[in-house]
Amino acid sequence: MIMEGVEQCFFVRDDFPGADEVSVEKGSFLLMEGDSSDRGAYLLLEGKVEVFVADVDGSETLLFTLSPGQLIGEMGLMGVKQHMACARCMTPVRVLRISRAVWDTQMQNENFLRRVLDSTVLHFAATQKVVRRLGQSQVLHRLGIYMLGRKEWVSVTGDSVEVELPTHVNMARMLNCTREHVTKLMKRCTEAGAVAATEDGRTVSLSKEKIAKLLTLNKETSR
Repeated sequence: MIMEGVEQCFFVRDDFPGADEVSVEKGSFLLMEGDSSDRGAYLLLEGKVEVFVADVDGSETLLFTLSPGQLIGEMGLMGVKQHMACARCMTPVRVLRISRAVWDTQMQNENFLRRVLDSTVLHFAATQKVVRRLGQSQVLHRLGIYMLGRKEWVSVTGDSVEVELPTHVNMARMLNCTREHVTKLMKRCTEAGAVAATEDGRTVSLSKEKIAKLLTLNKETSR
């Protein structure tokens, strides 16, 4: 799991006069993906919180981690009806519980509004970085499945087979990505020993074991 930290401090306790302070134990959830977001938001005062989405197979994809001075669940106070991710305490934490009334009052302040925008952009950028990484992981998975599904494997019993692969342009069309992306992935496959050039220069040798190993490693590192 690759952890993306959001370390910048945007807000302090005094930004939310009258908000109640709450202590929360390590491992507890502040938000659950899909739950109604009408219960307000939080300002993290102390500790660390991880924001992630749950996959259908029960695994978790970390979007980013939060440190003191960051908001949690503020999108619910800006019109989003359900939480789009889970927020779990990585350590014991202290938070301020921010009500809609307090939030609406502070949103009249231009400086506060600017900081909300900056914080939202930072979270969006961190999330997009994870989305791009997952997209690259999925293309490699499709490429590996394509190579393992080649009809040439039917006539061999060993670990390797020689095949003539399409051009990178045609593979890009098949995998729904760019030619440059295919070139990078093929380089990665070659470095891993999953694909090797042959003497005739027209075909390549595929290693079933190393392709499978590459796919397994890809799945683990993409989470």
